[in-house]
Amino acid sequence: MRASSLRLAALALVLLPSSLSFVRRAEADPIDVTIEGGPLMPRAEDPTVASSVVEGEALARPGTSITDALSSTPSVRVSRTGSGADLATIGLRGASNAETPVYLAGVKLNDELSGTADLSTVPLFFLRRISVYRGDAPFDLGTGGLGGAVLLEPSLPKSSRIGSGVGIGSFGDRSAWIASSVGTPKAAAAFAVRYDTSRNDYLYTDDRGTRFDATDDRDRRRRNADASVLDAWAVARARLGERGSVSLVTNVLSREQGLTGLGLLPALSARADARRALFAVEARARCESDPRDDGCEITASAYGKAASYLYRDPHLELPLGTLREAVSGESTGYKISLREQPVRWLGISAGVTQAFDLLGVDPLGGDAPRARRSTSRAFGKVDFTPIDRLTVTLAGAVASARTAGPDASTSALVPEARLGANVTPIPELDFFATLARYERLPMLGELYGTSASVLGNTKLAAEKGPGFEVGSRYRQNLGKHVRAAAEALFFYRSARQLIGYRRTSVGILRPYNVGSAHFLGSDIVLALEIGRLLRVDTALTLTDARDDSPGRSLSNDSLPFQAAVVDASGIHLRVPGIMPRWGLDAVGLGTTLVYRSTRFADSAGLVELPRQLSWDVDAAMELARGVVVARARLSNLLDDRSTDAVGYPLAGRAGHFSVEAWWP
Repeated sequence: MRASSLRLAALALVLLPSSLSFVRRAEADPIDVTIEGGPLMPRAEDPTVASSVVEGEALARPGTSITDALSSTPSVRVSRTGSGADLATIGLRGASNAETPVYLAGVKLNDELSGTADLSTVPLFFLRRISVYRGDAPFDLGTGGLGGAVLLEPSLPKSSRIGSGVGIGSFGDRSAWIASSVGTPKAAAAFAVRYDTSRNDYLYTDDRGTRFDATDDRDRRRRNADASVLDAWAVARARLGERGSVSLVTNVLSREQGLTGLGLLPALSARADARRALFAVEARARCESDPRDDGCEITASAYGKAASYLYRDPHLELPLGTLREAVSGESTGYKISLREQPVRWLGISAGVTQAFDLLGVDPLGGDAPRARRSTSRAFGKVDFTPIDRLTVTLAGAVASARTAGPDASTSALVPEARLGANVTPIPELDFFATLARYERLPMLGELYGTSASVLGNTKLAAEKGPGFEVGSRYRQNLGKHVRAAAEALFFYRSARQLIGYRRTSVGILRPYNVGSAHFLGSDIVLALEIGRLLRVDTALTLTDARDDSPGRSLSNDSLPFQAAVVDASGIHLRVPGIMPRWGLDAVGLGTTLVYRSTRFADSAGLVELPRQLSWDVDAAMELARGVVVARARLSNLLDDRSTDAVGYPLAGRAGHFSVEAWWP
C-alpha cells in the first residue's frame, strides 16, 4: 500500500495538468465559477496548503449532521458512536480526534479532558460555512497539531427576516426551530432557538461476541438511546465608523441522553447531561483614514467557554468505575493581531494569544478543579511575491505553556514553523507545496486522568514531528456553460512520541508515548458543473499509516482505525422555473455515495472492522418564490449495518423530511 500510494500520487500530479490541457483557456479566473451562487470547488484563504470548504445546500439537507456533511471531504475520518445525538468526532490525514482542533467562531471546541471536539453538539442550521484545512492550519488560530483544523463559521445577519422550520425522521426523530434577524447594512442581529429529540431505537446486529460465526447473530433494537437537545444562538455585527467593525457570537446548549454502551453489552440505565455556554467577540479596524485602503488592519478578539458533563451509572454498566462522575471545563482567552502590506509584493502579519484552561473531574459530583494550564503564544507570517505568479509564505510561532496539577507544575516551550509556496504558470493551473513542523502538548486529561478506569500519566512528553505536502490544482471553462476543477496532492506526516493508551491491569488504561509513526497518502478531487443545473464531484483519499517505533515486537505495523481507501462521490441536479404559476419555483435532486475500506481495530491486527458503504439520496422543492423550502433525505439506502468505534452499532436505512419558511 505504501508504494502504491506514492506511485498513484506521483502519477496524478504529473498527468492531471496535461490531461486537461486540451481544454480552451477561460477568459476569467475559473476559481470563481459558481453553482447555485457558490464556487465550484471552493478552498480556504491560504493558497499554499490543501483545504476544502463545505457550504450552501450541503449544510441544509434534513437529518444531516456535521459529520455527514464532512464525510465527502477528502482526508476526513469521522468517528461516531451511534446516532446523530451520540459522540461524533473528526480526524484529518490519520490524526486522532485529539490532534485535530475544531473551532466554532474562533472558540476551540476540543476539551482538555480527552482532547476531542464533539461535533454532535453543533447543529448545521445556524452555520454559514465549514472550512477544512487538510494540511496545516492558520498560525493565528492557536497551537497546531498533526491533523490540520476545522473551522465552523456561523451565519452573520444581513437583513431583517423571520423564519421557522420543523423536521421529522426515522427512529422518533423530531426537530423544530425558529430564527429571526433585524438590521441594516450598518448593524444587524439574529437569534435562533432549536429543539431536537429522538428515540434512536434502530435495529442492529448482535453477533453475541462470535464475529466469525453468523449462526447465532440476532437483530436487536437499541435501548436507552434517546436524546433531547435544546440550544440557542445569537449573532450580532455592527460597523464602527468608516474603518471598523465588531461581531459577537453566543451559544447555550443543554442535552440529556441515555448512554447505550456497547452493542454486545448494552447499558440500560446509564444517563448523561451536558451543558455548554460560549461567546466570542471580535473587533476589526483599518489603520489608514481612507476606508478604501485595507492594506493595514488591527484585529482584537476574546472568547470564553464553560462546559460540564454529568454521568450517572447506577448499575456500573459503563467502564467509568464509579456510580456518578462530574466533569467541568472552562476556557478563556484573547488574541491581538496586526496585518500590514507595506508594498504590493509583501504582506506581514503578527500577533499574540493568551489562553487559560481549567479542568475538574470529580467522581462524587463536585466542581473542584484538578488541573489548569496557561498558554502564551506569539506568531508571525510573511507573504511575499518575488516574481509574478509566485507566492512564498514563511510562518512561525512559539508558545509558552505552564501546567499546574494536584502535586506539581511544569513548563514547556512549543515551537512551530512552516514554509509554503504557490506558483501559477497560467491562470487555470497552480502548484503548491508546504513544509512544516508541529508540536502538541498532552491534554490535561491525558496527564491527570479522566476516570477511575482511565488514569493519567504526568511523565508524558509532547508529540512532535515534520510534514510536507505537494500538489496541483486545475480549473477550466469547458464551454459557455460547462466548467471543471481538479486537485491532486501527495502528503507525508511523521509523529514522534505519539500518545497512545495501553492496558495496565483489568479494566484500567493509562496513556504513554508510543514512539514514532508516519502517515503517507494522496488526495484526488474532481468536480464538474453543467450550467447551473448539474454538478458531479468525487474525492478519493489513499492513506498508508504505519507504526515504525524502534523495537516494535508485533508483526503488524498498521495503525488502528485507519482506512486505506476512502472515496466519496456525488451527483446533484437543480432545475429552476419548473411551474412558477403553480408556486413551484425549483426542484433539486441529489445522491452521494461514500465508501470506506476495512481497517484494524487493534495494534496486533487481529480484529478487523468491516468496510462501510453509505448511499444517500436527497430532494428539495422551493415554493412560493423561495419563501417555503421542503426537503427530504433517505440515508444509508442500502441499509449497511456496521460499527464505527469498536462495538458501537450505527443506524441503518433512515428517512428524514423538513420544511422551512422565511418572511420576507
